[in-house]
Amino acid sequence: MKKITTLVLAASALLFYGTAAAQLYVRAGAGYALPFAGQTYTDQQISLNISSYSGYTVKSFSYSAGVQGTASVGYMLNRHVGFQVDAAIGIANKQYAYKENGNFAGISYMQVTTSADHTIIIMPSLVLQTGGEVWSVYCRTGPALPANTKITRELAFVQTQSTGTDAIYEKVRYSNNFSLGYATATGVSYNWGGRASLWCELNVLSLSENAKKEELETYIKNGQNIPLTQFSSTIHYFDKNGGSTNSPTFSQPLSNIGLTAGLKINLTQKRTKYL
Repeated sequence: MKKITTLVLAASALLFYGTAAAQLYVRAGAGYALPFAGQTYTDQQISLNISSYSGYTVKSFSYSAGVQGTASVGYMLNRHVGFQVDAAIGIANKQYAYKENGNFAGISYMQVTTSADHTIIIMPSLVLQTGGEVWSVYCRTGPALPANTKITRELAFVQTQSTGTDAIYEKVRYSNNFSLGYATATGVSYNWGGRASLWCELNVLSLSENAKKEELETYIKNGQNIPLTQFSSTIHYFDKNGGSTNSPTFSQPLSNIGLTAGLKINLTQKRTKYL
């Protein structure tokens, strides 16, 4: 009987411990992300409806680099283990520009500008933390699910042909094939009392997608908007498994390493003190 009573009391204590430590919380923050060192991007695509231009390579390249915002919701099962879902949002994704003066395919000047259109990456993760009363060190890890990775490229160039010299501006947008990535972070939080905590973390995203489709959105020639009906304004890309028949696909790098800080609010009880 004593053994049964002891087991019941122990189980009750563990249940109370887990319930008392459980927390439903939300987080919000902002930071800056950089491309992985050595991550490059080579653009050798043929511009729509014009002569080809020479390729160019940009070092330290990632479409998800730049100013980032994050919004999260999480639930700690106990003092040390929980789950969290983050949405990393590109507030101001880094813009990459390339200029070239020369004479190739009749083009004497060219400028290319490319950037992502406010990337959104969803990251469900397992959270492990030390669970300290004031300071707590934590880590999270899990898959990265791209929700929005559309990319815009603007191209302006001056081209001389037998019919004369033309100033051309075109804007194209890329959509990508879905690809599963990986995200992890290590950080520290400071509980200033009550429901609010400050946090700061170093986070890593590993993700790249293959281009799926390129669509011409704007075409201006010598200051005049040209109707897109005059062009075959969509290119479909195919991968090694087949698919569309226009052109081979290519990789769109989205990996980054960033530093983010923000505020965490506990939506349940105030933080429980432990013996």
